[in-house]
Amino acid sequence: MGKRRPSGSRTSSSTMVNTSPWNRSWLRVMASVSKDDVTAARTASVFASLPQMGTGAWETAVAPAPGRLARRWVLILCIALLAVAAGLGLGEWARAAGLSWFVVYGAALSPPVLALCSLVTMALRAERECRRTEQRLRHMQAVVEQSPSAVIITDRTGRIEYVNPAFTENTGYTAQEALGRTPAILKSERTPTEVYRQMWHTIRAGRIWRGVLQNRRKDGTLYWDALSIAPLRGRGGAVDHFVAVQTNISAQIETEAQLSQARSLHQAVVNAAAEGIVTFDAEHRITSMNPAALSMFARREDAFPALRIEDLFDADSLQAAGWGRWLQDSAEGVLNAEVEAIRGDGKRFPAELTVSRFVLGEGRSFVAMVRDITTRKRMEAELRKERNFVSAVLMTSGALIVVLDRGGRIRRFNRACERTTGFSAPEVQGKVFWELFLDGHEREAIRAAVTEATIRNFPCEFETYCRTRQGERRLVSWHGTAMGAEEGRVDFVVLTGMDVTEKRRAEEQARIQAALLSHMDRLSLVGEMAATLAHELNQPLTSIYAYATACQRLLKEGRSEDPRFGEALEDIARMAQHAGDIIRRIRDFLRRKGPERREIVIGDVVEQALEIIRPLARRHGVGVEVALPSEPVHVWADAVQLQQVLVNLMRNAVEAMMQVRGERVMSVVVSVDTEREELLVTIRDTGPGLKEEDVDRVLAPFYTDKEEGLGMGLAISRSIIESHGGRLWAEASPEGGVFRFALPLNGTQSGSTDGGACKS
Repeated sequence: MGKRRPSGSRTSSSTMVNTSPWNRSWLRVMASVSKDDVTAARTASVFASLPQMGTGAWETAVAPAPGRLARRWVLILCIALLAVAAGLGLGEWARAAGLSWFVVYGAALSPPVLALCSLVTMALRAERECRRTEQRLRHMQAVVEQSPSAVIITDRTGRIEYVNPAFTENTGYTAQEALGRTPAILKSERTPTEVYRQMWHTIRAGRIWRGVLQNRRKDGTLYWDALSIAPLRGRGGAVDHFVAVQTNISAQIETEAQLSQARSLHQAVVNAAAEGIVTFDAEHRITSMNPAALSMFARREDAFPALRIEDLFDADSLQAAGWGRWLQDSAEGVLNAEVEAIRGDGKRFPAELTVSRFVLGEGRSFVAMVRDITTRKRMEAELRKERNFVSAVLMTSGALIVVLDRGGRIRRFNRACERTTGFSAPEVQGKVFWELFLDGHEREAIRAAVTEATIRNFPCEFETYCRTRQGERRLVSWHGTAMGAEEGRVDFVVLTGMDVTEKRRAEEQARIQAALLSHMDRLSLVGEMAATLAHELNQPLTSIYAYATACQRLLKEGRSEDPRFGEALEDIARMAQHAGDIIRRIRDFLRRKGPERREIVIGDVVEQALEIIRPLARRHGVGVEVALPSEPVHVWADAVQLQQVLVNLMRNAVEAMMQVRGERVMSVVVSVDTEREELLVTIRDTGPGLKEEDVDRVLAPFYTDKEEGLGMGLAISRSIIESHGGRLWAEASPEGGVFRFALPLNGTQSGSTDGGACKS
């Protein structure tokens, strides 16, 4: 019996906590955080004391004695049953079923037995506490293992003895990689060294340290940790372990940074806003004013807490804006109104007020946006004046003014349009311009010009016939201007027109009179050159007479087979052709017809004019020199009128040299001025030339230094050139007369009324 271990030894071995490194560390943690001692150690100490009882005590307790044998066996049986119950985990049952009886009965036996009973009772109680402690340990272990926060247990030197799964999830280090190393594996250069120094100083002093560190994961990425480190004290009270709890707050830090940035941005926007921003509470007390509002209302920052929102505005204007009704309305909404604001110095200014509600904490507040619209009001007043002025100009102008939108609908129609067309402005408002006033191909051309054109197509000019209410067709010359966006789109077209119906009729009559005058001038030229023309015709006629007489003689002599007979007939035909050409040129020159402009070659017209003037030049001994461009030069002109100008200038040049004793030469030079895009014709003679004071007079009507003539030749010539868009002038020169005229190379037919396009 003395060598057998009591049943308490089994209980002790079955309830001893596993002595692995983790459990040893965890037991130390529980010993530091629990109010109760570790009951397993207490149980072990109780059962360890059982073998230390003296042999005498045991022998006394169980030795046989007279009269006590039955009680002795009963006691032994009870002890065995209790030991078995304890070994089977039935301590609670044993205590409830027989412990009290066992103690009472043992006390009746002897003091040693009573001591043994007490020890058994203590062992059973220790077993119960041990099991409860183990259960708490298992619960705490499950909590730690499943915690979202990383838990680290280190020894006093900082060597890691335990990490939970959350540590691996947060840092990327497995438990095997972390054990035996220090938490410095997580250290980043972002956290100042002073923070770590203060941390160690705190925990080594036995105090808990809390802080935020920016650590580095195994993969090198950074994250934020909210860290709490608690020191653990051993049996002697010295710190021998540390427990650290890490919580990954990267998302929180990022959210706080974004929130801080948003707040900073909001504050910057509020401070930089040109509008005044005022907040006030449910009692209408002003709680904040941004710099623009302080400046706008001439208030100091320390003064606005004493102000109410109503102090900033005229009461009547607020009421007119519906201020009271809006405040009483519980529905959410925004108040927009124009009110009269009051500055701190008492001055007033017009303002645009926008107020809305917002919830701040548990109360309701308001924010007001205030814009000083003094400048806008002034500009609106000026714009009204401008519009009134423009309307007055439009209504009183003698020009026809029509404003069209992009679709061609009439937006403005002034009184001159009403007088010309017979339609009133209300009648035509919103109607399409070309459908109401234009006919035929003009309608489509103007529609395309307005609806399909861009800003680059304006300004432009065109003429169209407009239909009046009475059905009359009036010719209107239009000037178009566009208004639109920067990208070139046309939004509105302003047409300014003049009724040129009577003007065109007068111009047509003037053209007819000019043509008649030009024809009379040509007749005068031919009359003045009659002797020269007679001389020119006399030569081929004399030759014809001589050849005809010779042919008659040969016939009378019967020599019709003589070769000279055929030659004479050929000469007769040639001279007749020459005379016919002279008559044809004179006839074409004198033909009376309307202006007929077309594309002509200037060299051909010069040659035709020379054919007419050469007889006169030969008669007076004048040489003719001509210089034409190597390539044909085309101009848009009336060939007969241009020939008339050339004949006039050439005849004046020949006649100017009739009294000259020296060399008599007339030169005709045709050139092109590419810079001005003009055709230039110069006629120069070797006569006495023009004086400076005669340069302008010589082109005036009825000016002449001849005994005969009306002095209209050069005046008519200048009008012809100017009608072609050109110019004619004389130059003073002591070496002879110089006359020049220029015609545009890109000249087109004037007076077109086809309305084919809006041409700029």
